[in-house]
Amino acid sequence: MTPDQIKQAIESSFPTIRSKPRRNPDGWAFYLGEIREGPHSTRIARAVQKTPAAATKFKLAVTSRAKNGEAVHEVHTARQVQELVTEEIRLWHLHFWSISLRCLTRACSRRAAGGAGRSVCGTLLERAKERRIVRAPAVSPAADAQAVRQPHQ
Repeated sequence: MTPDQIKQAIESSFPTIRSKPRRNPDGWAFYLGEIREGPHSTRIARAVQKTPAAATKFKLAVTSRAKNGEAVHEVHTARQVQELVTEEIRLWHLHFWSISLRCLTRACSRRAAGGAGRSVCGTLLERAKERRIVRAPAVSPAADAQAVRQPHQ
């Protein structure tokens, strides 16, 4: 599959995933919800191709961060893409959801200290909790590591 075909497969199955074009190598980066880069990135995968004749590499960002190594796949069907993305979303929730909650809480605390934005932040946190967008940290680092090693059932 080409990066564009992977993008189409993801967009048709996952409406909450946003894509952003990449250059050098060319392709797409995929983000869960908002496009956020840096230490608290929401990127879950990349589909890149160095040259038109080269094979497309589907790089799993969450698995790479959780295992401290690179996870690269060649995908040939939309079903493979869907399975890999579903697993990346599951792992993101398992490993990085609580980090997002802490970031949101800190940002809201800074706004509240300034006096403005307190009700907006409170509303955001409540909506996130209602929609289960945020959760408590995982049980233990060992449990997280075990979840990464076991394939998704």
